[in-house]
Parts: sequence; structure tokens; C-alpha cells
Amino acid sequence: MNSNKELNSQINLTYLETTFGNNRMIINKVLSSFLNNTPQLVEDLSLNAVNSKWEDVQMIAHKMKSSFNTLGATSIGNILAEIERGACDKKVESILDMVNQVKELSQHVFKEVQLELNK
Repeated sequence: MNSNKELNSQINLTYLETTFGNNRMIINKVLSSFLNNTPQLVEDLSLNAVNSKWEDVQMIAHKMKSSFNTLGATSIGNILAEIERGACDKKVESILDMVNQVKELSQHVFKEVQLELNK
């Protein structure tokens, strides 16, 4: 039976484990890089969305999408893909809501990644 933690997990490291042959040293480097860089990208995404800088929103969402998808956080990756498309069309209301979703969900991912690094 799965625990609540497993049921609510935002990440799935299968892609990284397959790509790097379960080499924990390399996987941990990827996770550390994600944790060192992505929180600032989340803040940049939010700031640019609030300031209606749609080209920057599109660029940041595109960059973040790959990072989250690599960690198996595809629900966030899908939201970022929608933000990226919405920024092209300047659908302001939905973008701001989706950015807030990303901010909230990414906090869970950051905690999970830190737990992985602490193993």
C-alpha cells in the first residue's frame, strides 16, 4: 500500500535514474542544480507576469518546463507549457492564475528534491 507521501509526490526520478544508470552522484548534481537555480526562476516568472513582460514570461516558462519535466514533475511542466502558450496570446488573467499554481506546487517539489538530496 502506498503512503500519503507517495500518493502526493510531485516528482518521479525514473527518467534521471534511467538516463544516469542510477548513479546517485550525478543525479544529486542535477537535483542540486535544480534546487540552486529554479526558485529564482519561479520568482522571475511571477515578477515578469505581474509586470506584463510577456516575452520574458514565455522564455522563463519554456526554460522551467524542461527542468520540471526532467524531474518527472509533469503536472507543473504542463502548466508551464500553458503559460508559455498564453504569454504568446497575452491571456493575462489565466497566466497570473497559472503562475500562482506553479509557485505553490513548486514549493512542494523543492521540499521533495531536498529530501532526495538528504537520503
